Amino acid sequence: LLSNHNGTILKFTLRTFALITGLNCVGVIDDFKFNTKEPNRLIVQYLGGNEFIRKSDLMSIFTKKVWADNEDDALKFAILYIIHTYVYSGERTSKRIHRIHFNLVESGRYRQ
Repeated sequence: LLSNHNGTILKFTLRTFALITGLNCVGVIDDFKFNTKEPNRLIVQYLGGNEFIRKSDLMSIFTKKVWADNEDDALKFAILYIIHTYVYSGERTSKRIHRIHFNLVESGRYRQ
């Protein structure tokens, strides 16, 4: 994994990235399949059900702290924010965030 932060290239192995983030970076592919006919609670509650979510939308939501006192949702948005502002730092703010990212944090499967 290569990441560019303010002109400095950071290089992580998958193992190092997993240790730093605490995310499960290995697993069974079936663990990452979701029923896309069911709405995602985070998307419905905080994004009005809009399935087309841009990186800039996530950054705005994170800055506004829309989750109020819900610490569980705050953690979920923090994970999404870190992934999309640091791991995907080279991506445009207009880049679409795929629903599976919201499904993963909502389900908690990234921890298993």
